[in-house]
Amino acid sequence: MLCALSAVRPEEHSSAVIQSTTPVKTSANARGRPSDSPTESNRRQTDLAAIDDFAALLEGTDVMKQVLKTLREEPAHLLGQICQEHQATAQPVPDHHLTFYGYLGEAALKALIAAGLITRQPGRRMSLYSYQPTQEGLQQYRRLEADGFYSKAQSGLSGAGRQPETDSKAEGGTGCSACSP
Repeated sequence: MLCALSAVRPEEHSSAVIQSTTPVKTSANARGRPSDSPTESNRRQTDLAAIDDFAALLEGTDVMKQVLKTLREEPAHLLGQICQEHQATAQPVPDHHLTFYGYLGEAALKALIAAGLITRQPGRRMSLYSYQPTQEGLQQYRRLEADGFYSKAQSGLSGAGRQPETDSKAEGGTGCSACSP
């Protein structure tokens, strides 16, 4: 590649434009490499059709239907647990109080944090982290609760309607023997 900077005085280098004698291709494949031919584009479309067919085949199975259902609902269950316990204790909810069910677990917590529905704080005794609902999280929880999501879910997933462990708020407790001072 030839550079036009060689003809520019040193004090003009910072504002000089680099020119190339090598033609630059504007389209790129999935890996960021320049496309070589229209047949590569056709092959990519065929590859995408193949993955679409494959995904459709899997989505028809009971296992994938359950995974997709879990993907939609598990974050709402975790939000419900966190909001219920937070309302009962007025304290952040330690991670060991959360019941993970389904396929997502930690990913559902990360999604709630990324959506701004909960905040993660350093944990206290016996927990790595504690979680607290944001105002938006509480609003979403109330909407789900008003729509009957949590009462419907009680029969569907274990722990979905579990009552938070509580003891005296005046003592600042959570009802958990591991959390009590």
